[in-house]
Amino acid sequence: MYPEYPNLYQRARKATYFSQEEAAELLGLSAESMKQYESGRRTPSDDTVHRMAELYNIPWLVLSLPADERESFLAENHVVSGEEKSVVDMTSRELQKAIADREAALAERRAAEDARAKMAEDMAALKKLHADSVASGEKQQEEIDALRKKLKELKDKPVEVAVMSVDQEKIDAARAEATAAMQRKLDQAVDDKKRLKDARKKLESELTELRTKLENAEKNEKRAQMSKDKDLVVFDVAFGQAQEDINKLHGLYIRVRNRGDDELAEKLRKALLALAESVRGCAE
Repeated sequence: MYPEYPNLYQRARKATYFSQEEAAELLGLSAESMKQYESGRRTPSDDTVHRMAELYNIPWLVLSLPADERESFLAENHVVSGEEKSVVDMTSRELQKAIADREAALAERRAAEDARAKMAEDMAALKKLHADSVASGEKQQEEIDALRKKLKELKDKPVEVAVMSVDQEKIDAARAEATAAMQRKLDQAVDDKKRLKDARKKLESELTELRTKLENAEKNEKRAQMSKDKDLVVFDVAFGQAQEDINKLHGLYIRVRNRGDDELAEKLRKALLALAESVRGCAE
């Protein structure tokens, strides 16, 4: 419908055969304002757009979209029932579906972005916990080493005995009590270290899982962005198919080479090289 007129408001007016001056008068606008709207130098208000839609009897001018998004939506082509159409060529039902698809895609993209941001935040928190855990583990190991050293010194320490007034049993009991107390502290420190090690392993597992989820979220977000560009979608599908075909060709070449058919293998090798050169030429 009047593709030679790139401006949407101009296209809408031309579809009803109003002159620019006639439309301006009926809309209560100055001729200059009308010119600016149809040249893209100014954007009409929502009220003006509604009046245009009523005058031209073209409902697609009035969309349930923010003003800053309406024109870009109208200017783009959209896939409806497998067919690419401009907004002006759609039926009312197709237009409603295109808007609904757009809203769904935007909601999905926002959800993906929010999920990725939350996972990135969680990963940063887990990394900090892991770093703190490693630092605590190093400190605990230092404490364990110090306790072991003290325990060894206590066990190896010679008994200082006064010649006449020594109660050997009391000395032995005191030493045994001190040794037991030190051993308890050492055992507790070792248990604490084991619990910290187990907690750190759990953190590392959670970090790995979260990292995988974050990578998948980024891939999904990238696919969502790609889906907005129809040429990119087609390219991605074709590229994937080409990669698959090239892998098959390479596999056939390897099979022929391994069975000892040198003449045929050389032909296949040259064919692959020629294909590679052709592909390289496409990118220039």
